[in-house]
Amino acid sequence: MDELRNNLGTYPDWGFVIYRTTYSAESDTLFPDAIRFIEGCIKQEFFQETNEYPTNEPNEI
Repeated sequence: MDELRNNLGTYPDWGFVIYRTTYSAESDTLFPDAIRFIEGCIKQEFFQETNEYPTNEPNEI
């Protein structure tokens, strides 16, 4: 997450919200795995996008 945080730079308050609606012994075990999976997807997409568009500067016409 540190690398993601460093790349966000100007957006330090960015984040996501997950509403957990099921509570059971099984979900207690699986919920951390679900969070890691979601974080992995977000990181992958973010880094793919930042490689395609490496700066936040507007393109010149």
